[in-house]
Amino acid sequence: MPEPKKKAFFSLINSEIDQFAVFPENYSPKEEEEFNIQSTLNFRYDQTKSDIACSCGVNCFMDDKIIVKCEVTMTYKMTIQTMKDLKGNGELNIPKDILVFFANTTYNSLRGVILAKLSNTQIRLLLPLINLNDIIKEPLKIVE
Repeated sequence: MPEPKKKAFFSLINSEIDQFAVFPENYSPKEEEEFNIQSTLNFRYDQTKSDIACSCGVNCFMDDKIIVKCEVTMTYKMTIQTMKDLKGNGELNIPKDILVFFANTTYNSLRGVILAKLSNTQIRLLLPLINLNDIIKEPLKIVE
């Protein structure tokens, strides 16, 4: 019988807008606007602090010209017990569902930053809703 899932306890300890730039000179309003959006998703583990950071970034283009560039990082602190529960066999195993939660929270914060920062411009860019459960396929295993 498989071992029951243990609960993970953590807190959000930092949220940063690492980068935001808008290039209104590259924007030309059209009746049907199409943006080409390139996105990134990264996780970073700080072993000395037991922090896990998740960064989401986007570069948005129109007619091959960059319009918006933004990156947001959110850092989470796991409790000591959660860290103990996630360690075994010389590695830290961060379950997929925790990664998906961190990524969803960070990505949706990124969406909000872009919406707020562009509110006083003529650029209307709404990032699509994404099911990050379809993108993150496996747990993150870190050899210690």
